[in-house]
Amino acid sequence: SSEVFAALISRLEDTGQLDVISTQVVSMLGTAPNQDAALADLLQGFMGVAFNSSLIQHGQSVMPFIYLLTRLPDPLKTKFRDLLIPKVLKFLTVKRPVDANRMEFFLYAEAFAALVKLEFVPIKGAV
Repeated sequence: SSEVFAALISRLEDTGQLDVISTQVVSMLGTAPNQDAALADLLQGFMGVAFNSSLIQHGQSVMPFIYLLTRLPDPLKTKFRDLLIPKVLKFLTVKRPVDANRMEFFLYAEAFAALVKLEFVPIKGAV
């Protein structure tokens, strides 16, 4: 369920946990009876943790969570990327009033920059 994935993903704030957590996530996805549903749960858990506004309030980066993508095997990595990128882009392209709070925007912008840096988004496509 997304709650189980969220609990695992939240532990990625400790970057030393990446190997252990990525192994657990891959195992859960591999044994799921419906892999598409499991990926949707992973995405929901990931979004809830990685894009939580409390990260900005505590000066934390979204990067430890983004690194999880690098540990997913293909084709899971590609499928997850294809689910994640439209959500990030949709948030970034929403029209906002000039005086809108931009705090949450920074998490999504950092995530998009990280996806480009890790070559999940081609640089030409990002521009």
